[in-house]
Amino acid sequence: MKKASHTLIGLSGFWLVFQPHLQQLAVNHQTSTALFACMIGSIAPDFDIYASNMNLRFKERSLWNAHRGITHHAILGLLLFLTALIIPNTAFKAFVLGYILHLLADMLSKLGIPYWSYQDRFALKLYETGKLSEFLVLSAIIAFTAIIMHQII
Repeated sequence: MKKASHTLIGLSGFWLVFQPHLQQLAVNHQTSTALFACMIGSIAPDFDIYASNMNLRFKERSLWNAHRGITHHAILGLLLFLTALIIPNTAFKAFVLGYILHLLADMLSKLGIPYWSYQDRFALKLYETGKLSEFLVLSAIIAFTAIIMHQII
C-alpha cells in the first residue's frame, strides 16, 4: 500500500477510535499530538524500505534485511499493542493504533505480512500495491468509516 493510503487509513482509524473521547481530551496540543502520532505510526513500518535498499547486496531476503520484514512482523504489532495497554499515554496509544492499522492494511495485500519467518505470511490478497484494487480497498475502508461515523454522530 502506498504512503498516502496508509495515512488515510490511520486518520480513519484515529477518528473511529478517538472520536468518542475527543470531547474529554482537550482539543489542543494533546489531540494534535495524538493525531500526528497516529499518522507517523501509520507509515512507520515502511521505514524499513530505506534499510532494505541499503541491503541489496544480500541475495536472500530475511526478516532483518528486506522490506515487509521485521517492522511488519505480526508479533511486533502484538508487542506494541500489549505495551500500549500498560503505558497511559494517548500519543503512544495513537502511534500504536496507526502502526497496527498499517499491518492490517498490508495483511490485505498480495504480499501480506510475516508471522514467523520472512516466507510465512498472512495475506488475504485483496489488492496489489499501486493498482486499482488498492484504491478500491481504500475506498471501501473510508466508506465504512463514514457509515460508522454517521451512525455515531
